[in-house]
Amino acid sequence: MKILFRLIVILLVLLVVGAGLLWFALPTDRIGRIASDRLEAATGRTLTLSGEFTPSLWPNIGVTTGPLAISNAEWAEEPVFVSAQGASVAVDLMALIGGDVRIVDLTLDQPVIQLERAADGRTNWTFETAETTGTQEPGGASAPAITELSAQVLDGRIRFVDGVSGTVRDVQALNVSADITDTGRMVALDGAASIDGIASSVVGTARFAEALAMGAVTLDMAVETDLGTLSYVGDFTDIAQFDGILQISLPNPNAAMALAGLAPLPAAAGNISNLTLDAAVVAEGGDTVIEGTGGVTRDGVEVALFLNGSGALPDGPISVDSRVSAGELADISFSGLVDTATLGVSGPLRITAPSAVEAAAWGAGGEVALPPGLSGPVQIAGFLDANPTRAALSDARIAVGDLDASGRVAASLAGRPRLDGDLTLAVLDLDRFTSGDGAESAPSSRGEGWPTDPLPYDLLDLADADLSLDVGVLRQGNLELGRTRVGVRLNAGDLRLDIQEANGFGGVLTGAIGVNGPSQSIDIDLSLGGVRLERVLGFVAGTDRLEGQAALAADLTARGSSINAIMQSLTGQIRSDMADGALKGVNLAALARNFTDPGGSTLRTDFTEAAVALDITNGTAQVSTLSALGPLIRLAGEGIVAIGAQSLDLTLRPRIVGDLQGQGGSLDAGGITLPVLVTGPWSDLSFRPDLSALEDLAREEVKAEVDEAIDNAVDDARDRVEERLQEELGSTGEGSVEDQLRDGLENRLREGLGSIFR
Repeated sequence: MKILFRLIVILLVLLVVGAGLLWFALPTDRIGRIASDRLEAATGRTLTLSGEFTPSLWPNIGVTTGPLAISNAEWAEEPVFVSAQGASVAVDLMALIGGDVRIVDLTLDQPVIQLERAADGRTNWTFETAETTGTQEPGGASAPAITELSAQVLDGRIRFVDGVSGTVRDVQALNVSADITDTGRMVALDGAASIDGIASSVVGTARFAEALAMGAVTLDMAVETDLGTLSYVGDFTDIAQFDGILQISLPNPNAAMALAGLAPLPAAAGNISNLTLDAAVVAEGGDTVIEGTGGVTRDGVEVALFLNGSGALPDGPISVDSRVSAGELADISFSGLVDTATLGVSGPLRITAPSAVEAAAWGAGGEVALPPGLSGPVQIAGFLDANPTRAALSDARIAVGDLDASGRVAASLAGRPRLDGDLTLAVLDLDRFTSGDGAESAPSSRGEGWPTDPLPYDLLDLADADLSLDVGVLRQGNLELGRTRVGVRLNAGDLRLDIQEANGFGGVLTGAIGVNGPSQSIDIDLSLGGVRLERVLGFVAGTDRLEGQAALAADLTARGSSINAIMQSLTGQIRSDMADGALKGVNLAALARNFTDPGGSTLRTDFTEAAVALDITNGTAQVSTLSALGPLIRLAGEGIVAIGAQSLDLTLRPRIVGDLQGQGGSLDAGGITLPVLVTGPWSDLSFRPDLSALEDLAREEVKAEVDEAIDNAVDDARDRVEERLQEELGSTGEGSVEDQLRDGLENRLREGLGSIFR
């Protein structure tokens, strides 16, 4: 409007000068030269007139020109700024006789206006005038007053080349009529054009406080195009001061944005249509107040907007109270501040949705597969602090399906996604957030081996995270942990779980677990205190054959693309001390007493104290320590635990002792030892006596009995010999047998010799 108004004033000056000169019958070239000089003095541009002037005297004095052209800025690409096939102007005859030039009619025939903005920001509609150059044309006169005027533009064209954005806009078939009345204070406008091929029209009025004064104006305008309509009713001074009702209706917002030179909406925005806005806007003294409603249709769902806001525009923060309702899918409300300079928002946020699945599918523009635990209703509330690169929700309550968390969470939106936060959850059932139902979440004890499905290491590379979780109850399959406090650190596919506390298996677990996605490796450093061993083995190995109170420490590493590969490569150490437990499935004491009854009346071997140490290499554990103490029994053993193959090959050496002391007793107490072999897969262990050891034991016992019998026979014979000798030799029974024999022999010899020599 300002450009057209300026052009109209320029042509008014031109034609009024021409009409006055024609009145005095000056030659056409002379008229053109004088008009060009005056225009150049006023604008710095050259006017070129061609053709003859045609005068009219009644009812108003006027003149019609032939083709005309106004030169462009020197730097512009096009040589002509404004051209037209002709122009006509009429002035009030009676006012002219009185010395006052009052233009009452103006017509431009097929004008072409070339607008251009250079890459450095210069514009060709900025004129170099006498005012700007500091000079004044001698005898110059001011432009004629415009108080009553009927103006028309017939079949015009405006072409705008923007060197900054690299775009070209083209307005063709421009036909506009403007009637100025009420001594220049009222303008009625009616026009139509094709803007970049889009048919458009405008109709309305503008009332000025003074005759065409640039300042406060009351507008009642409506613009209608093939793409939609826009209307404004109210007062307007400039972009920072207005008070009125704004209405917008755009059936095709993307096409309207393209027409306005804006980038199209991203594909994630979905199919947007039927954008409407009905708002009361007041801007004064730097403050703006807006109250309105709006709506849009996205992917077939009608979205309603309710907005109340106030603040300083265009750069200041705005206080907003808003609500967005997406049909029956979701409802979002926000009250807070919007920083128009940084596009930051801060304030309370609330989101509700009857179904997370339906809301997520609508938001994503397609079907979304959510785990069962996230398929229920949504209730999210908290204090939002967000900008284009980061969003944070504090004092938050996040309830989505079975997930109910509170605390703080933040997401980085620029570059690699990152999630930070501190969350507290009453219950977290992991089975509800996986595709399975948890029935096979623990390793199978039925001999099926470890799962060979690829582990989803690639999920670790989706985002980074730094989270602290405090969970009241954590469930997964047959595992249930009490209060669990864990730190989750995820960076470039490297996951670290720092377990500050996990109450489970009847005790407390602490330590760290690391999973590295790029190298497909795992490291574990865990300590379990006061746990029930049968519950640990039930979860880890799928067996409960060994029970008792235990303290356990594990330092392990592994590498592989599946759980099977992980178990096959497991390397490290496991140490455990146990108390008040039992080995179920066999009664070793009964087995030691009766080989034909491997179980006895009770299929368990109780112990009060035990220790186990495993040294693991590539999924095979060497049992370096295996001992147990119990009433009437001591147990030692060694062997192999094939973790990867889920099998055992152990030799247990229970010893039946006559000592009822268990805990604190001696492992080396004497007694009967019976080796027992424990072999086979975990799913079907076999307990049987070690027959080869039994043969050795029997052989040793027979040899001992034979040796004892021989020793006894020798002793008996010796006793009889000694007794006979004593009788024969007359031993006194004093001294050793050898002494008695020697004395007896000496006496016999002495007596014999004496008889010889007597």
